[in-house]
Amino acid sequence: MAVTEGPHQEPDAASPPDAASPPDEVPAPDGAGRTALAALLELAAVLISADSVTALAAQVPGIAQTALGADIVLLAVTDPQSEELVHLTTTGLDPGLARQWAVLPMSSSSPPTDAARGHTLVFEDAADVIRAYPHLREQIEAIGYRAMVHFPLRTSDDTVGALGLAWRRPHRFGDREREVMQALTAFTAQAVARLRLYERQRRTAEVLQRSLLPTLPPVPHLQVQARYVPAGTGEQVGGDWYDITVPADGVPNVVIGDVAGHDIDAAAAMGQLRGLLRAFVWDRPEPVEAVVARLERAVAGLALHLHASLLLARVHWTADADRADGADTPANADADDADAADDADAVGTLVWTNAGHPPPVLLHPDGSTQVLRTPAELIVGVDPGTDRSGHREVLRAGTTVFLVTDGLIESRRRDLDEGIEALCAGIRTHRHLPLEQLCDRLVQDLAGSCPEDDCALLALHVTDPRP
Repeated sequence: MAVTEGPHQEPDAASPPDAASPPDEVPAPDGAGRTALAALLELAAVLISADSVTALAAQVPGIAQTALGADIVLLAVTDPQSEELVHLTTTGLDPGLARQWAVLPMSSSSPPTDAARGHTLVFEDAADVIRAYPHLREQIEAIGYRAMVHFPLRTSDDTVGALGLAWRRPHRFGDREREVMQALTAFTAQAVARLRLYERQRRTAEVLQRSLLPTLPPVPHLQVQARYVPAGTGEQVGGDWYDITVPADGVPNVVIGDVAGHDIDAAAAMGQLRGLLRAFVWDRPEPVEAVVARLERAVAGLALHLHASLLLARVHWTADADRADGADTPANADADDADAADDADAVGTLVWTNAGHPPPVLLHPDGSTQVLRTPAELIVGVDPGTDRSGHREVLRAGTTVFLVTDGLIESRRRDLDEGIEALCAGIRTHRHLPLEQLCDRLVQDLAGSCPEDDCALLALHVTDPRP
């Protein structure tokens, strides 16, 4: 006997179960209420913890089998773009049939697609299924079930899929069992709708984040690699960024920064800050510390309400005699330039200012690492009158400069100093790898695939600019 229900109808009360069941049919055991309740409580816990529809789909079959003793569990979701029904789980189906039912056109006639169009299907006899779907006789007989239900996954706004359960033994559905199935379906529908919305929001945030991260320009005499990994939780987007801008004077301006937060608000604030900084380094030649001081005043004047650490650096080549007037010439410039002139391997000078950011790390040609620590200075967004200072370090051919955000090196298990030591150790361990692979290994070793915070890495390998 079959009972079908339309999108907004109650089950057909004129078709009650037969008073006398055939000899080979047994009533469904209503005494399993405690097991069913435990399974529904487990489902509620899964709904809270699942972070994707796929993760949810992996848990539903076991819960349905525990609560209802079903031999087959089918969970499918609609794809509005392709107008298809996609099965996320086909537990208990023959693998060949599971492949046939993996994706079904919503225009087709089948129990899953009819349920996804809003109909509730209850069959207590396989013969009724064949009568309702004669074109599926071969598949129905191959499944070998004796009873089957398909429920639409309905929310207040839409039908997002279908949940199907089947038994390979005779089965009658008691009132308590029907209540459990309806509760299971309602919980699953709400979870699918919530997780699909979450995944859409996350994809939107990721697109925004990626659009804000630049395509780095080629820079003569520098091999460049950059990495960004979003946080493994939350909106999986954040305020970490990197950038390289080469203005008319040809001197590369390199920045890495971290706006507080790892959500879409942080990403939006990062976009504003990055745009301002790009304009300032392009606008006029001035020392890096003056650029950041001007940025600080703009943040306050425009009421951006953000806090960010950042490190702005430039690379000046020793062979270039036309350095911009007045740019990057702190008090110790003459001594540093003299050191560069006396060093046969020196090819340039790294000039930087640090606003509360992790320090640069150098990998020298001999395989040693050096942390360029400087006196701590405030992050951007605290005090627009903060004094900023510039720093300089001679660069030799074959040196690699590593700039990172704290999300890469700091975690609940590791403070910042320990993280810097871990970064240095990783650089030394993998120093023989090509730069691209070296960066991949550092990210994997330090942050993994699911970091607590979003993180960024920018690596600059210095080649010899001399003819």
